[in-house]
Amino acid sequence: MTPDKGSHLEDDPVAAAEKLGMVIVLPSPRDLFVDIDTEADFVWLLAMVAVAGGVGVQLEVDHVNASKSGLPRRHVYLTADRDLTPTERIALQATLGSDRKRELLSLLRVWLCTDRAPTLFFEQPGHPRDGAQAAPDTEASWTGR
Repeated sequence: MTPDKGSHLEDDPVAAAEKLGMVIVLPSPRDLFVDIDTEADFVWLLAMVAVAGGVGVQLEVDHVNASKSGLPRRHVYLTADRDLTPTERIALQATLGSDRKRELLSLLRVWLCTDRAPTLFFEQPGHPRDGAQAAPDTEASWTGR
């Protein structure tokens, strides 16, 4: 990916979503939002969910839909069997095959204590999670401070 494409630390997600005609979906405490770019990444995600289950950590795939870019890119919504810190969420998303740049920027948002939610998805209005997203968190809950 070229440096001028994609999300950056200073981007305002609300303005970006409005410009694209999208809605912002934020995770609840047990949610994982995995941004899959390739079919191989999707196969990896399913294999890693099985690995987690094999050691007693339940990750349930709740919803899968094509991203705004179309297949094979997709957004995968999962639920963990316990609440997650923002850092745990980012680590799990990365190891499940989520877009690496996205997860690095998410981790940097937590590490640098930015005022941006570290994890979110842009979805089409009317998406099953539209209107059901978590209330915006405070910086303290994003950073664990």
